[in-house]
Amino acid sequence: MTHTTTNDAHAAADAIAVTYARSLFDLSEEAGVAKEVGDELEQLVALLKAQPELNRMFSLQSIHPTRRAASIEAIFSGRVSDLTCRFLHVLNRKDRLGHLAATTTAFNALLRKKHGEVDVQVWTAAPIDQALYDRLTEKLSAATGRAAVLHHRVDEDLLGGLKLRIGDRQFDGSVAMQLQQLRKQLIDSGQEAARRSMDKVIED
Repeated sequence: MTHTTTNDAHAAADAIAVTYARSLFDLSEEAGVAKEVGDELEQLVALLKAQPELNRMFSLQSIHPTRRAASIEAIFSGRVSDLTCRFLHVLNRKDRLGHLAATTTAFNALLRKKHGEVDVQVWTAAPIDQALYDRLTEKLSAATGRAAVLHHRVDEDLLGGLKLRIGDRQFDGSVAMQLQQLRKQLIDSGQEAARRSMDKVIED
């Protein structure tokens, strides 16, 4: 008997999101509207977070796709690009609207890669000031050889002061070396919240 674990389910969901994101990205690139579509997807995800009833309509499988299609047309037609609206209808017909947030993440990762950027997730135990944010951006851009786009969150439960996720979390030797140098600079600059955890990030 085959058992499906939670990790298996997440992996399958991620694979679905990447597949849809790649198809949409290719179409939007051909049409020259990839940046516009990426912005619209992010706005849609933010709207769903802010509107629980709308999010319920998108995510509940018990709602018939025909009913959802009428709502999508009424709400979004003329307010988002034709490509984005058609994509919502495709997700609806395939009963994949619940994958919209993951698809948006995957889409924008493709967009950043296209423009030589890399997403960097940054968690700190305490808020950081703009000077440290700018320094992290500069040093991580140098370390990865790409323009780092930082996404910062505060996690007070961190045992150390700083945790990073760079792209797929795979670091080569040169990146690890530069992260070591960054750790030293952060310690030297007196940023106490970052001083204990960079070693763990490099080892992961």
